[in-house]
Amino acid sequence: MIDAASVDRFQRDGAVCIRRLFLPEEMAVLRAGIDENLAHLSPRAKVASGADDPGRFVEDAARGVTGTQRRRVFSVRFLGDDMMHAPRRWRTSPEFPGLREELPAGAPMNHPLFPVLWRAP
Repeated sequence: MIDAASVDRFQRDGAVCIRRLFLPEEMAVLRAGIDENLAHLSPRAKVASGADDPGRFVEDAARGVTGTQRRRVFSVRFLGDDMMHAPRRWRTSPEFPGLREELPAGAPMNHPLFPVLWRAP
C-alpha cells in the first residue's frame, strides 16, 4: 500500500501525502466522526473560528473558506519507532493529561495513547 518512493519522500521531507488511501465509505465514516467531534469537543479543544464562521474549525492553522463551504480536516500524527517522550512545560496540542506521570522523560513512546500501526519488515 505504501510504495518505496513514498517512504523515501517521508524520510527526506518528514511528511508525505498518500492520496486515495481511504475508500468513499471510509471517508463517509470520517465525515461523520468529524461532525461528532465538533458536536462534543473535549477539554483539549482549541476553537479557532468565530461564532459567525460557517466552517467551524478546531486545531486547524488553515485559512478560512468563503461562502457556505465547510472545512473538513482529519489530522493524524505518526511517530517513528525511535521516538522518546519529551515532556514540555507548556500546553501542547493535543495535550495528554497525566502522561508525564505515566511515561518518564526519555522513555520510548510505548503507551496505549500511541498505538503501533505498522512495523517495518
